[in-house]
Order: sequence, then structure tokens, then C-alpha cells
Amino acid sequence: MKKSWVTWVGVAAFSCIGLGVTGAHATLLVDRGLPTSNLNDAAGANRSNVAWADGSTTLSIGDNFTLGGSGVVDDIRVWVVSSATSSFANNAFQLWLGIDTGSSSSVAQLANSTSVISVTYSDASSYQGSTGNILNIYQVDFGNLNLAESAGTYAFGVSGPSSSGLTTPYLSASNGPLSGSPQMGDDGIIYGFTSAGAMDTSNGYPWSSIAGWDKSSDINVQVYGTVPEPASLALLGLGLAGLGFSRFKKA
Repeated sequence: MKKSWVTWVGVAAFSCIGLGVTGAHATLLVDRGLPTSNLNDAAGANRSNVAWADGSTTLSIGDNFTLGGSGVVDDIRVWVVSSATSSFANNAFQLWLGIDTGSSSSVAQLANSTSVISVTYSDASSYQGSTGNILNIYQVDFGNLNLAESAGTYAFGVSGPSSSGLTTPYLSASNGPLSGSPQMGDDGIIYGFTSAGAMDTSNGYPWSSIAGWDKSSDINVQVYGTVPEPASLALLGLGLAGLGFSRFKKA
């Protein structure tokens, strides 16, 4: 089976010349993080967590996410499930990114990962495979991106170290209704891309993540950026109002 499975925007720098709008704070722009409920249910029916990879022509596996406004994206975070006993190098994985146009989507290699750390679920458990074996979860961050992006939906893929016989790493995914955590943009569709960055349509992508699994799921992803502080926005409003009043008086 080609689809391998196991049960188991940043600185939204609003620089207004002469008005001194400088305050900003880090913000979680897209939250489809690790599930917090219904974890590792061996029977499967109530299980929220799964991991996806591919063993065919697909180089990177991923999904999409939607930004609600323009800004600068600082960090994109995913999670890799692996039987590796030692941690990966911080730059072990590659991020591919592009505009989401469905089956015609294409992505370009953008950056290497900047951090790979071993983590657990919120209840301190790790990932349980279909045979009951415990697998490691690695949080993979693509930081310092400084990407100026408009509101819209973006496609992404992740490539890098993979299991024997697979061309993609196992990316953590979850079923939205069972996850117990925010699952922004979940639609049950997973993306896969060739080495040229094209949607791997010959391998069935975009692909509904049902085969061999009794429910749909989406790749877990979080996107971080920064936005203006509320106080700075208020100052901006006062500055604009002041400019308008001054012009009225001069007229």
C-alpha cells in the first residue's frame, strides 16, 4: 500500500512612518497542534492520533493552513513520529511551501529545520504503535523564517530522514473531532509532493486519509508570527485622528 500508516503572520510589522508604532508580540496564528484527548486507543474507534508517511514517488508529505490576515510568519512547527533512539540534527528536515490551489498546488523548498526536540503528549505519554511499541515524538521547528505573507491558504510539505522503505518522515496527524485541542482548518485531506515540488497526483494526492484508518485526519501544524500590540494600535488611531484635526484647522 503506497500510503503508509500506523495506528499507532510574524512580524506583522505595521511600520507607520512618523507615528512610532513599534509594539509587537508573538502570536499563534494557526493552531492545529498535537491532540490532547483520546490518545493511543488500541481499538482505534476512539483514537485521535495517527502518523502518515509515504513509500512511493512522494518526497515531502504535508497539508495546508490558512492565514486570516497579512503579516510576517516567523515559525512553522510540525511533529515527527519515529523509532529513532537518538535525536535528529537540528537541520535534519526541510520545509516546502507554496500557495494552496488544490490538486494543482506546487511548493518550493524554503528552509531547513532550526530545532528538533523530543517531546510527549500533554499527559506525558508518547506514541503507541499498532503492536503496542512506544515511538518517540519529535517537535520540528522551522524558525527565523521572516516570511511576509498575505491572507490566504498555503500548502506545505516536509521532507527529511525517513524510515526504511519510505521517502517521507512520519508526520503526526489527528482526527479533529476527537483531538480535544484546536484543529484549525481540518478537512481530512493530506498533501504529498514530488521532488520537483508538484502535487503528486499520480500517487493519489490530494488524498483523503481514510485508507487503513477508520477516520479522516490532518497533519498537526502550528504557525507563529507577531502582531501589533493593542496599545500601539490605539496610538496609531490617535495619531491619525490628530493629523486629521490639524488639517481641518489649517483649512
